[in-house]
Amino acid sequence: MMLARCISRYSAGIALCTSLFVGNLHAQTSPHAIEFGLDTGIGESKQLDQKDDVHSRFSLAYRYQFSQHWSAQLTGTESILKLPGVAHQQYSVRFGTEYKAQLTNTLFWIANAGLGKDLLSQEAKDLGFDHGLGAYLGTGLRFEFDSGFNLSATLAYEDFEIYRASVFGVNLGYRF
Repeated sequence: MMLARCISRYSAGIALCTSLFVGNLHAQTSPHAIEFGLDTGIGESKQLDQKDDVHSRFSLAYRYQFSQHWSAQLTGTESILKLPGVAHQQYSVRFGTEYKAQLTNTLFWIANAGLGKDLLSQEAKDLGFDHGLGAYLGTGLRFEFDSGFNLSATLAYEDFEIYRASVFGVNLGYRF
């Protein structure tokens, strides 16, 4: 039920973003991009010494490409974490850089790294968790189409104060 509620929250945002994307002729040369992502991960809670926690996450990111290979990215996420006795929402803000290398006309290899801050729910605070700082490192493949849309698959390692995890994600984006 929480998953359905989270998806409905983002439906209006996706519809708005999609309407902005239609008919943009300068998408390939624009340095701006926005991405919506769905991630899932397996990790462990450092404070509870619990392994194999599963979480799912929605993300919305803005990326600014300042050279042919390098860009900066700001990401906001909403995660659903399963902790003992409670499944709760967790929010985070992340800032990082991305390097991309062209493999074919439309396929790019990407690598990214950055820092983030988790903002935990009251339920997690009641269990003794605190807001956590951390870092992430990832890699993946991105298809960039002439229309300005892109589709990527990523694999990342995250190490924050309260957890560490391996995360797989799928992202849909658009250059504008």
